[in-house]
Amino acid sequence: MNRGIANLDRSTIHVLVAGTSPWAQSVVSSLESSDLSVEGPVDQLDSERLEDADCLLTNDRTALESVAPTVPVIVSVDDEQPQIGRLLEAGATDVIRSDDARNSSLLAHRIERAIACSPSRSDAASDRLCRKLLEYTREPILILDEYRCQRFVSPSIERFTGTGPEACRGELIDDVIHPADADDFVEAFESVIAGGPGATTTCEYRFQHADDTWHVHEAALTNELDDDVIDGVTVAIRDRTESTQIERELRKSFERVTDAFIALDSRNRFTYVNDRAEEFLGFDRSELVGRQFLDVFPELEGTEFEAESLDVIDCQEPRTVEGYLERYQRWIEARLFPSESGISIYFRDVSDRVDRERTLVERTERLETIIENVPLIVSVLDDEGTFTFSRGKALERLDLEPGEVVGESFFDEFGGYQAACADAERALEGAPVHSRRRIGDRVFETWYRPIMDGETVDRVINASVDVTERAQYEDTLSALQEATRHLLSVDTKQEACEYIVDVAADVLDLDTVVFRFDERSNELVPAASGAEIEDSIKIPDRFTPGDSIAWETFVAGEPRLFDDIRDSPALYDESTNVRSALYVPFGDHGVLAAVSTEHGRYDEETFELAQLFGATAEAALDRIGRTHRLREREQELERQNTRLERLNRASQLREEIEEHLLRANTRSEIETGICERLASMTECSFAWIGEPDPGGNHVVPRADAGHGTGYLESVSVTTVDDSATEPAGRTVRTRQPTYVQNVASELRKGEWRTEALSRNFQSVYAVPLIYDEFTYGVLTLYGPQFEGFDETVRSMLAELGETIAYAIDTVKRTNPVGETERTEIELEVESGTVLNAIVDAFDIEGRVEGTIPQADGSTTVFVRTVRDADELEWSSLEGVRSGSVIAETEDSATVQIRLEGPFFGSIVEANGGTLRELRTDGSTARATVDVPHSIDVREVISGITRRGFEATMVSKRDKSSTHSSAIGQRPKKPLLEEFTDRQREVVQTAFHSGFFEWPRRTTGEDVAASLDISPPAFHKHVRATEQTVFSSLFDTEITTDGG
Repeated sequence: MNRGIANLDRSTIHVLVAGTSPWAQSVVSSLESSDLSVEGPVDQLDSERLEDADCLLTNDRTALESVAPTVPVIVSVDDEQPQIGRLLEAGATDVIRSDDARNSSLLAHRIERAIACSPSRSDAASDRLCRKLLEYTREPILILDEYRCQRFVSPSIERFTGTGPEACRGELIDDVIHPADADDFVEAFESVIAGGPGATTTCEYRFQHADDTWHVHEAALTNELDDDVIDGVTVAIRDRTESTQIERELRKSFERVTDAFIALDSRNRFTYVNDRAEEFLGFDRSELVGRQFLDVFPELEGTEFEAESLDVIDCQEPRTVEGYLERYQRWIEARLFPSESGISIYFRDVSDRVDRERTLVERTERLETIIENVPLIVSVLDDEGTFTFSRGKALERLDLEPGEVVGESFFDEFGGYQAACADAERALEGAPVHSRRRIGDRVFETWYRPIMDGETVDRVINASVDVTERAQYEDTLSALQEATRHLLSVDTKQEACEYIVDVAADVLDLDTVVFRFDERSNELVPAASGAEIEDSIKIPDRFTPGDSIAWETFVAGEPRLFDDIRDSPALYDESTNVRSALYVPFGDHGVLAAVSTEHGRYDEETFELAQLFGATAEAALDRIGRTHRLREREQELERQNTRLERLNRASQLREEIEEHLLRANTRSEIETGICERLASMTECSFAWIGEPDPGGNHVVPRADAGHGTGYLESVSVTTVDDSATEPAGRTVRTRQPTYVQNVASELRKGEWRTEALSRNFQSVYAVPLIYDEFTYGVLTLYGPQFEGFDETVRSMLAELGETIAYAIDTVKRTNPVGETERTEIELEVESGTVLNAIVDAFDIEGRVEGTIPQADGSTTVFVRTVRDADELEWSSLEGVRSGSVIAETEDSATVQIRLEGPFFGSIVEANGGTLRELRTDGSTARATVDVPHSIDVREVISGITRRGFEATMVSKRDKSSTHSSAIGQRPKKPLLEEFTDRQREVVQTAFHSGFFEWPRRTTGEDVAASLDISPPAFHKHVRATEQTVFSSLFDTEITTDGG
């Protein structure tokens, strides 16, 4: 019939079931659910039934003998029956398991396929011929249905796997494929199914043979489902187990090779590249295989590598070549091996080895240089202690030549040095040794290194360095350190200087003198010196700035060494017998000088030791200074703490300052209080108030507070027109506030910035103190922060500036005299005073003893001058109404002069000052004036100048509250208030005339004549004043209870 499955109609298929029960009955029952027409089961077959049947289904093999070849026959067999192949050869169209026969859908499909593929008689013969040919085919062939069941298995499968084809037919091929490879096989199978008829692919998998071993099969799968005869997927199998194993072993062998490996064929094409070669060359294996070597590496053409490769092929002998690959920046060692098919190349990176070899060569060359030029001995001893090598420059210090001791025993050569021999014996026993030994008059530091051969010493390498000078230096340094321990414990600088001289002599063998710096005289003076230096060299009493090497060393702070001090331009005495000298500064304390009459007495080592000693001495002197300063500082801190504890700060700074201004009575109190309160602010580290110096262009500090110790002493605050001027000076000059936001912004623009930054002053604000167009001073604040004073603070301070100036002006006007604090100034008066007239007329000395103001505006002045003054024309003096001598002694005379106008002292008093003294030495007139701190000195001098007196200030100093007598000022004493003006004039004239002295320098009649009164009137006034004085001293008021 031979119909295609696609053209079959199940309802037209008639199936005859024949066989034994219960199998036959179960098959009929199974097929009832399908669309097939089923007949049976029957026990006997007859031709009529067979003629009507489209397919026979039976479990009786004998039925094949009575069935025509044109009738498809499906034989059901049990699992235990291995005769599937024979049944197919006997004429069965298909063979099915008994269990599968009970699966209605599977059984129906197998029936349809058997009908579709049933051959005619000629087809059957052809089929038997094909099967016979397959029996003799070497490689197995399988036919799989779409469910991967083995529908046909060629007989060669038994030779291939050990399992007969009968056992394979009907089996699912998945069951005998390794589980790890099953997915790959299924994927290949499904790909040919999906690819349609004729699609083919290959697949490699592991297949389990009858002996339970796994073999590698390579299968070619072809889709033949459209072939009416095959109707399946053919699988042609080839066993690759052996070749796969060989390839795996070869691959493992190549991978075990630590070198990179490539193989080239006879035409220099890549045939193999291992992983290490891939990694080194930077190419994937697929990028290289098949390509010409020089196409990949054209830079190797014409190189030694190419020449050696050709030589290997020609000579069939291996070669090794080493070269530098520019592309990879590496040195390569390549081993080339010939083969019949080409050349194999093993190569590796030897850059590190090449570098090591080059380094070794360089090190060897350096070592040779060191051995030949450094005081070093390098030698080698064999296992018996015999020299086999001996070289080094230091050999000459032992009177030996290089190699002279080779072949000699160490113990024979140095047997006299037991310690050195003991070191060598220990090294020969295998112990490394490091020692320092004296050989002859030299000291050698030696390292012994045993070289072992297994457990025994093969040889000993030793290196010896001549350290004689270093040993001596270390001994001296150790002694110096020991000696200077006591120096750090002395209490006074003088004691330290004396000890420095002793240590220099005992340890350093130096004759020295210590010059200490005297701050008061600004000189270097000798503080201590050695006995020998005092006997041989004259030591100067002092060194002043710039006149000696010692001073230059002290100022520069750098030690100096001279082989001959006459080479120095700063030589103090050209006739000195000193030649060599060294000078070491002690910081701010002074200089240590070592001198000798020998030329070149001191070497660099001694100079270095002296510097070390000098550093220790400086530390000792610093410690002594710090101790004294610390004590003073502690006392000062105690005073500051006491003062700070008494302060009762208010909550608001402005209110506190204004309240302070209201309560302050003196200018000094105002300024001090302002500074203290401002310095207590977080924004302010230091505050001070200064005033312009009337004698120059400087700002003189009056008060300060805060953490600015030393700042005002370190800077010069001037009022010159210069942008680098300190802010206080700029404020005085411009009369405007000055704000420096960042002191460090222009560090080199003004030396004051460096001093400020050293005290952590980051910002500055200066405010002028001006009232009524007069500048009383400047208030300056320094802050620890950048931009430390914001707009609010600056505005407040600017407003306070005028308020503070107003307070100062008020205090000055309400309390001009009698202050407990004052400034004493000395004026040189060039014209205007009575003494100027005396000098101009007579050129004699004189001093004003007192004055009496008169009612008519004139002034009587008493001047003590030279003897014989009565010979001078006193009335001829300019501005003098009359003058006469009223008293005279052996060495002086007192002159009474009546001035036309006011006395100089009254002018001083009118401007807020007090005249303490007015004198002349015969050439110039000098006046001593006290000015209260509340009054500006410049204002006093300006007022005097405006009244016609040409006065210049020559000195200025602060004075305590001690009161001294004033000239031209009425004493404010209660007793004097009881005198009449006439009594006071009479008594004061008598006093200055020497009337009350013993013996008297004048008589009453003389005094009366000078006053133009009678003697009785004079004595009456004297008696009246005496009565007043004695009454004030001795009268006692007596009171009695009840009257």
